[in-house]
Amino acid sequence: MSQLDRFTKSEQLSLADLLAEAGHQSGDQEQPRPDSARANLVHYVFRPGSMLTPDQVLAWALDAFHKRFGEAPWVVVCHPTWAEAVRAALNGDHIAVVPVGGCLVPELWLARPEE
Repeated sequence: MSQLDRFTKSEQLSLADLLAEAGHQSGDQEQPRPDSARANLVHYVFRPGSMLTPDQVLAWALDAFHKRFGEAPWVVVCHPTWAEAVRAALNGDHIAVVPVGGCLVPELWLARPEE
């Protein structure tokens, strides 16, 4: 199935599928919540009104996400140009970072399991 078909048919990917597509399928990397890896994820988009640095947007988005859900996200999706900066800002928090070209540069998509 092409990427366009997947987008137009609103395919929901599991956490394991997202991590596999991001190249995190090796056994030596810790993956978040492996017991629930097949859960479908719901993404909450954080889009700042002005251009901020990746670490500033991440701090704002994590704070808002934690206030709303009381926990950290399972996955942070960002534009590929922000992936390394977001990983560095997470500083080993064991939250997967998935670069996606469809994400706008100032956006972060934070994911949690579908209820």
